[in-house]
Amino acid sequence: RIAGDGGDIACFPLPNVGEDTVNSVLMNQVVPLALSVRGERVYHGSAVDFGDEAVAFVGASGLGKSTLAASFATSGIAFLTDDALHVAVSDGDIFVTAGDPSLRLWDDSRMALVGSRQVETRPTAYAEKTRLLAGTVLRHCSERRLLRRIYHLGDGEARQVEIRAIAPLEVVP
Repeated sequence: RIAGDGGDIACFPLPNVGEDTVNSVLMNQVVPLALSVRGERVYHGSAVDFGDEAVAFVGASGLGKSTLAASFATSGIAFLTDDALHVAVSDGDIFVTAGDPSLRLWDDSRMALVGSRQVETRPTAYAEKTRLLAGTVLRHCSERRLLRRIYHLGDGEARQVEIRAIAPLEVVP
């Protein structure tokens, strides 16, 4: 239950729902919704930390936002957030807030990026994706970062790749 002003969350999980599922739903669904109710800007996206600046990926479900973040994270570039991209405007600058230190990946992406390397996982009963926890294989940045770039991955209908510049305040009003 989320208070009308988004300032309070009460959770009443069913007895057969595991703690990892509850935590995943809270961090990836409920908290972003509460932030939105409070007037905060939260988008469906992921972000990585490039030299103390954030690069974000937004777009429709299933286009590879989490896979991109995991690809960078397994290559030594820490991810900031997955699924819920929380941004704040301060003095004309846009910042990305670090999110839950976990990524959710489909099995094919997990096998391609992580393979047999040891990564702690947490099962969730509501989704087919595997929740992978940050650690030595998947680096996570826990500090907010100045947003430098946003890549919109589209809606899945594009026939070719197009990269064009858009001013940050056009994307994040």
